Amino acid sequence: MRSIGIEFTGAGEAGLFALESPPRPGPTELLVRTRFSGVTNGTERRGLMNDFGTTHYPLRWGYQHVGLVEAMGEQVSAFSVGDTVFQGIQDGHRGWHLVDIQRGRLLARHGVVGALASRQEAVFDHGMFHSLSASMEGSSHFTLEDLRILLHLVRLGTIRLAPMVSHRVPIAEAPRIYGLLRDKPGELLGVIFHWSPQAW
Repeated sequence: MRSIGIEFTGAGEAGLFALESPPRPGPTELLVRTRFSGVTNGTERRGLMNDFGTTHYPLRWGYQHVGLVEAMGEQVSAFSVGDTVFQGIQDGHRGWHLVDIQRGRLLARHGVVGALASRQEAVFDHGMFHSLSASMEGSSHFTLEDLRILLHLVRLGTIRLAPMVSHRVPIAEAPRIYGLLRDKPGELLGVIFHWSPQAW
């Protein structure tokens, strides 16, 4: 388990920090080992650059994490050791997370992360995307057949989604990525850190 995390040490500066060993999970908690984490370019850059004007460093941001359940409390029955889970917890990019399942911060199995398509302007309140439940689906003016055609075109390679992720890097390269986010944010689209031992 990676016992490190990412920390903003000052305006425009990011580094790695040593993370303590995880405690045993409480009765309703999961210990999740991070496999991947995603950078939220706008939100994290605002924290990195102190765009709010009230940032107190050091600061740990990041809330898109995919990991494996390593251990769980005795009251947990909906998950098993080895399950892959996504959690949206604002406690920074880090090698492990202790997640209380009673707080609703994990996606239910087979849930919808998010699907939105529209042929006209759609307006959503900011809070709709930051609720504890991540089972939102929105649609407007398309049919199931439209989705089948889209899926077919993706499978053929006519439409490619991979370019949405511009960088897949080991967590050790996080300071370099945050340097790009500071100096050349337009060069980053989707950034995924991988936390595997081979990435170190």
